[in-house]
Order: sequence, then structure tokens, then C-alpha cells
Amino acid sequence: MSRQKNNFSSGSPIVDQMYGMEITGNVIPLNWFKTITTSNGKPNSTAIMLLSDIVYWYRPKILRDEATGEFIGIKKRFKADLLQRSYRQFSEQFGYSKRQVTEAIKALETLGVIRREFRTVSTNM
Repeated sequence: MSRQKNNFSSGSPIVDQMYGMEITGNVIPLNWFKTITTSNGKPNSTAIMLLSDIVYWYRPKILRDEATGEFIGIKKRFKADLLQRSYRQFSEQFGYSKRQVTEAIKALETLGVIRREFRTVSTNM
């Protein structure tokens, strides 16, 4: 969905075109590349990508009154009390191997930025 057009200009046609784009999803703070690293000090890109997805899911969904647009509250984006994702789901979403995902999740847990909780979940399948 794009924003309404206006008569303003930034002085750059590309920046003006970007104004019309609604960008949503994962955001990666630059300091993560210095703080989420492998044992040799290089950025742990797999862990960074997974954390950005986890953070996305924990960002609240803003609720607004349909008639007035007024803020009325927030809502979580996932169904259960905690986000429930499997290593396989992360693997399929990002194209990493299950081993890469497992190691990245363990690294994030060691850093203290996530907590894993293993559960048996019943589904219709």
C-alpha cells in the first residue's frame, strides 16, 4: 500500500519514490553486527537474521478505531503466550540448514537476548 501523493519533493527523485513505499517487516539495528558475533569476531549473520524475525513478532500490532483512526490499544502478533517457532520453520523461511539455525539460536540464548522453551504442541495435522 502506498501513501497519498503530495506536492513535496526531497530534491531526489529516488527518495521521493521511496516516500510512496510502505516498508514493513524485519529491521536490523547496525550495532547488532558488532555485538552478535561468532568466536572470531565476525558478525553472526544467521543469528542476526533470526533475531530480527523474532523481534518483529514481538513488536506490538497497533489497534486503531476504524472510524476515527484514534489509538485504542495494542495486540500481540502470535497466538500463544510465547512465539512458537521450530528450527525447521526458520530453516525453510531463511534457507539455512537446521544445524545453522540451531547454532544461531543457541548463540542468541548465550548472549541472553532470547530464551528457548521446548514444548510439545498439538496441531490438527
